[in-house]
Amino acid sequence: MTDEELPVSLEPVDAEHLDEMVVDTITGAWSLPPATHGQGVFSMRFPTVVVLMTTGFDPPVVTVAGPLATGVPVDATALGAVNELNKAMAPFTFVLQDDSFVVTTHVPAMPFVPEHLLSAISAITDLSRELGPEIAAGLGANAAGEGA
Repeated sequence: MTDEELPVSLEPVDAEHLDEMVVDTITGAWSLPPATHGQGVFSMRFPTVVVLMTTGFDPPVVTVAGPLATGVPVDATALGAVNELNKAMAPFTFVLQDDSFVVTTHVPAMPFVPEHLLSAISAITDLSRELGPEIAAGLGANAAGEGA
């Protein structure tokens, strides 16, 4: 699917319709459908990260997330890094989840704009490639792309 073929925006009528739009957008962009892990949960493997997408319909939103580092010790250094990145890098949110350093962003979906979802996925993969190794090295962890 080329940029000219992407609809400018669509209004999802229900949660299933939003899920279909996410799958269609990803399939059109990469010629492969995302893996489906249940209602509203999808993933797509990229060279540096596995991007997870979840949909919600009240309000309509797609959350896009990806790990930057794994094997992260949960200590003051890691918590400080999360805090500093959250202050500096809006609209992204950084969190520690179990032993992973994760970045997320939200794509409002009323209306659903396919280009916004593709831009969010691209941003998450770029952050994984650019920040992941630095974060991992600084925290004594593994970059998420190692073995992804």
